[in-house]
Amino acid sequence: MFVTRRIWEERFYPTDKGWGVFDIALDPEKRILLIAAFEKGLQRFRLDGQSAAILERSPIKEKHGHRGNVIKVSWHPLGKRFATCGTDSLTIIWKDDFTPEQQVRLAEIPQTLAWNPTVHILITAAGPQLASISVPRDPSLYRLQSNIWCAAWNHIGQIYAVGLDNGAVSVRDRRDNEMCLIHGTLNAPVWDVAWTPAEAPRPDVLVVLDWSCAIGFYQATGKQFRATCKLDFVPLRVSFSPDWHLLYVCAADKKIYVVSIDGVVIGKIAECRSWPLRFLQRRTTSTYKSDFLVIGADGLINMLQIAFDKCWHYHSGLYASRESLVNLSVRSLERNRETTIAVGEAVHKIALYRSLMAVVVPNAVVIYRQNTQEMMLRYEEVTRMAFQRQCNVVLLAAQHVVMVHQAKIEAMNFQGAVTQVCVNVTGGSPGQESLCVALIDGAVIRLFLNQPFLHTLLKIPSVPIGLDVNLNHSKLAVVGENNVIYVYDLASKVMLYQEPGADSCAWNQYHPDMLAFSTGSLLKIKMRENKVHTRRTETPMNGKVIGYAGSKVFYETTEAKAVVVDVPHTMLIHQSKA
Repeated sequence: MFVTRRIWEERFYPTDKGWGVFDIALDPEKRILLIAAFEKGLQRFRLDGQSAAILERSPIKEKHGHRGNVIKVSWHPLGKRFATCGTDSLTIIWKDDFTPEQQVRLAEIPQTLAWNPTVHILITAAGPQLASISVPRDPSLYRLQSNIWCAAWNHIGQIYAVGLDNGAVSVRDRRDNEMCLIHGTLNAPVWDVAWTPAEAPRPDVLVVLDWSCAIGFYQATGKQFRATCKLDFVPLRVSFSPDWHLLYVCAADKKIYVVSIDGVVIGKIAECRSWPLRFLQRRTTSTYKSDFLVIGADGLINMLQIAFDKCWHYHSGLYASRESLVNLSVRSLERNRETTIAVGEAVHKIALYRSLMAVVVPNAVVIYRQNTQEMMLRYEEVTRMAFQRQCNVVLLAAQHVVMVHQAKIEAMNFQGAVTQVCVNVTGGSPGQESLCVALIDGAVIRLFLNQPFLHTLLKIPSVPIGLDVNLNHSKLAVVGENNVIYVYDLASKVMLYQEPGADSCAWNQYHPDMLAFSTGSLLKIKMRENKVHTRRTETPMNGKVIGYAGSKVFYETTEAKAVVVDVPHTMLIHQSKA
């Protein structure tokens, strides 16, 4: 589902006195990285705004700075100030020009820093002592019933939560009055807290990590929002994805996990050599690719690039795509209607066929059926089959799920039995559908789900990257790796024509002689052997044609979004009459 690549690595070697790196923080523009490098003090990296490269490395040496080791650092979301704390029990507020502005000394070593996102109020804590600093005024000090390990403000800066060593969470308003006290089930120390961001439907939900291997979800009133998620690891830190649907959880088993907002553990995205102490997003390069920074207790700072694979399928005007890794969106492109299905498990593959949909989840294939009696899109689960094999392509027929893995094709019926070991489903009677399969040597073969024999149709002089059969199964269009589309008559196996400039194609669902193909933002329509009608889409997009119905062409963009392009047929009609 995701691939992680290390872009660069920096090491601050730890000594016998402590760890190499304790904390990192990015300024709001994501160009300056501050590093709490323990005995090496406060370090500054200047990053390239267009790439992940480090442009400059420099220590911040200030005579009015820390006299001890720096262990925490935090930028204010508005970017005008940042704060640090160290083993000298000092919390220092700095201006953005890296000059100290205010110092506060607590009784013990501070363990947390949390800025109010809307005003310049800083929460810091050492042991049971809580300090609320309204810059530039003197701090307000409070003593809680247990040591404080973490703190976080909600997105509007009206309330904040502090996690305690006795397993409780104190929710307080901006004037530091306690609104409620949340008690954990096992009284395990609360190691991190986070509020859902402003974009979430419920931005007042508090996520709580504790050492009982659990993630709790609570409302601001203290009421439990959903059931506690039990984990197989001890969580250390939590952060939200930009679209708020996912949680990134650093764990004591040296791994970083992806967890859905519903508490479903989807998988691990990285593995470190020591405890990961902080994991934050630096930039998004595309919808499915982002850069992250992670630090480990061994002094390593890594810039990682995490790429999520696309997961979608198109069939006869329906477009299904994965959302937030555990949900599905099904959209009727012709009627512009959409529905969301909460699968509740990691979605690996999707396949549509008529009113059916197959969803591959860990260890199972789930079959859904559309309620065709209703005007609205509605899918219901009809069966679940155990499935533990790997596959890179999944297709669906009326009575079978077809799985392709490398050179092997298997057809499994809805009872879970493999009926054919044999890819585009071209239709047919239920249980007797035929499939067209393109091979890497350029050959295209046809197989039937109820027959053990393969039929070679044709061979193109390139590696096939896409194919489609027309409405009455009389013509086959094959797109080659050389960006040439070849159109054949299936009865005579004769090539009717070929056209350059194609990376995808689709026959019209309602007209057997109308073919759409594209490259980049150039859309091309061809009617029989007539001249190609070319037009540039209104919004330039680097996408692929996935469907063609009437006067509408359906694109799948590089961001895995379905786009409808209206195509007038006036020119094509004149050509056909001529």
